[in-house]
Amino acid sequence: MQASTTPAATSADVAHDLLCVVGHFMRESTPQFFRTLSELDLSLTQVKMLHQLEAPDSDVPLTELAELLSLSLPAVSRAIEALQQRGYVARREDDRDRRVKRVRITPAGRRVLERLTRIRLKMLERFTSTLSEDERADLVRALAPLVEKTRR
Repeated sequence: MQASTTPAATSADVAHDLLCVVGHFMRESTPQFFRTLSELDLSLTQVKMLHQLEAPDSDVPLTELAELLSLSLPAVSRAIEALQQRGYVARREDDRDRRVKRVRITPAGRRVLERLTRIRLKMLERFTSTLSEDERADLVRALAPLVEKTRR
């Protein structure tokens, strides 16, 4: 067996390379992504809110949502009101404290997130279709432990 002449990559090196790849993917899918946001009359902040509410049985107080997104409560309230008018979220009073307003994603909100995810996925599929079988196999092997980490 031959010793490797390639120096070990640092965390910073790997992070830089990963950022290059992620940046490419984002640039490639961004035009269609933003066209869709415009069609749906959604802001990036509203999409982030929907993602925060995406977990099954997520029923979040507005104050917690504001904290998670580092936004003011009035800004979150306005954005949630717009999402509620479109049917993407449901808002209700807390069972124990009527002053607390809780919000959850609706099936229509989940469909919006699925539509946005499909845009990103199509771009990734276009990219991976340009890879050789060996490159795809290498990528699958490299991604497997990373995918596992995201599921924890």
